[in-house]
Amino acid sequence: MNTDQVKKEKNNSVYPRLPAIASAAAGPSAARFKAGTTMRTQSALEDVIERLKGLLGDRSAGWKRPLPGRVYFTVRREDAREVGRMIFEDIGARFVTASGSDLGEELEALYHFSLDAVGLVVNMRVRTPKAEATLPSLTPVVPAAEWIEREMRDLVGITFEGHPRPERLILSDDWPEGVYPLRKGAADERG
Repeated sequence: MNTDQVKKEKNNSVYPRLPAIASAAAGPSAARFKAGTTMRTQSALEDVIERLKGLLGDRSAGWKRPLPGRVYFTVRREDAREVGRMIFEDIGARFVTASGSDLGEELEALYHFSLDAVGLVVNMRVRTPKAEATLPSLTPVVPAAEWIEREMRDLVGITFEGHPRPERLILSDDWPEGVYPLRKGAADERG
């Protein structure tokens, strides 16, 4: 294959489609904040944050902004799926990942979304009492959350209600039931 053939092959491959795939993965309304250019101005950030606060209303509380491009807030368990849907579909944020934590008496799922066009990371905090250890799954409205919710189930012990595939992802089938490696005291439980 000569150089021209390689270039032609590369141009006919999946590479040219990547921007379209990335745009689709960002959510149906991502174009609202893209407008063809990057808007990394302070006023654009403020506008997006105010729009987000207005959209979520009393479903969110405890807003914190430790850095200009990061916001954190907490939602009630019963509002988690709808708020996740609003961030993903209505605001057009891209789902990045989530992290699970053992806070002592509570377990927490912290979902991370990004609005790349304005340089904003939106972090949605949802907590459950450790004794209950259940949260609504975001996977039905944010499909990319599937594996990370399964990972949090394995490692932290949060059961995600309404998850389409609740089976184990990381731990082996012979791992002791009820022992979660990232919970406080997990080393003592396993022996």
